Amino acid sequence: MDYIFPRPLRSWDPIKREIKKWKTESNSMAKYKHTHLDSPEVIYFLTYVTKNRHPYFDNRHAMRLQWSMWKSVLDKGGGCLFAYVFLRDHSHVLIKQGMNYYSDSIKMVKQHLNNKLLDHKGSIWQPKFWEHLIRDDVDLKKHTDYIHYNPVKHKYVSSPIDYPYSSFEQFVLRGVYT
Repeated sequence: MDYIFPRPLRSWDPIKREIKKWKTESNSMAKYKHTHLDSPEVIYFLTYVTKNRHPYFDNRHAMRLQWSMWKSVLDKGGGCLFAYVFLRDHSHVLIKQGMNYYSDSIKMVKQHLNNKLLDHKGSIWQPKFWEHLIRDDVDLKKHTDYIHYNPVKHKYVSSPIDYPYSSFEQFVLRGVYT
């Protein structure tokens, strides 16, 4: 089965133009800034990490809470949680942006989780996060595979199917993985 976006993008041309414009305006990595594109169809790969890599998400309740926060935030803005893996000290998600910028969505998720897990006392998060704009189907497949293999990479399990806090099983049921 071929990899396809959740809903086909009309065209990558506006996104390519925006990226090219951004690259020419900024000549060095020191001037890195997050790329915001005003398209609800844009898909981003995001990684966010707990402060000092503390394992705040070491139980079923915390993992489920993280999934429900993403679903709630993205559903309100017309976004979509395309693929995910939640580990003890960091998480990777592929989201369709929807009407909210991805940076606003991740900020809301982190704030809600922080409040639920620490009861408004301090922060459990590193202040920054990593984002990557998905550019095409090949890029989408690469990042989806990375997400699903991550628990194996970190030696939590020997096979992605054995890790319960990822979207891997959903991809198997849809026939993406066999």
